[in-house]
Amino acid sequence: MKKDHEDFIRRQTAKSNSIAKHPSLLGKIIRILGEKLFFTNEGDLPLIAPDPEAKIKYNHIKRFRYLFEDLRVYQGKLNKIYEEIEIEGAPTKDVLLFNIHALYLKEKSKYNSLEAIRANSDAIIEGIINVLYSRVDSGLAEDNALNEETIENGINIILVDAFMRCKILEEPINDPES
Repeated sequence: MKKDHEDFIRRQTAKSNSIAKHPSLLGKIIRILGEKLFFTNEGDLPLIAPDPEAKIKYNHIKRFRYLFEDLRVYQGKLNKIYEEIEIEGAPTKDVLLFNIHALYLKEKSKYNSLEAIRANSDAIIEGIINVLYSRVDSGLAEDNALNEETIENGINIILVDAFMRCKILEEPINDPES
């Protein structure tokens, strides 16, 4: 039943392909999040990211697994958008990722151990998505061309990028029980 639901979501996402319909969407969302979140710069990102599959398994992600598997293909496109925005002088990806990491730390603080974090990874992801969605939704309220699905897809792509850059959830360690 779970697999059927995930397949349905994949088909719906592919069918609408809202990113193709609104290519400037990710840039708008990045700008809005940059304006809505505090402005600071974290510095360099890690040079070597863990294998996404290993990180998904390590963090016991279930409900949002399909997001990380399906949307990671957009990371290259998102990098180009980050570069364009940085040229324009708008908040950088480092600022956005720093702020997403801060949201993660806030969600993570609700749990008192690594085991609890891993057991609640889907709830943590959902909490971050809810905050991002509310901030972007209020910033895009005047843009009638973008529907909720389009906004949600953009946020999900940014979330997947943050996951792959180790800004949310825990990095796998050599743990035979993970």
